[in-house]
Amino acid sequence: MVVYPVVPKGVIMLRLIPTAVHSLDDVKYTIESFQKIKANLTAGKYNVEKIVDVN
Repeated sequence: MVVYPVVPKGVIMLRLIPTAVHSLDDVKYTIESFQKIKANLTAGKYNVEKIVDVN
């Protein structure tokens, strides 16, 4: 996870580093997982009040 001061305050960025031991199936699974998470975020399925503030 990349947080302030590397990125602006309020921004959380995940840095993924694929290696030679990762298969294309691993990459596909990861992309599909992030797509599902984004859909859930957009639909409001995650309660913002329950997300832990790491600051």
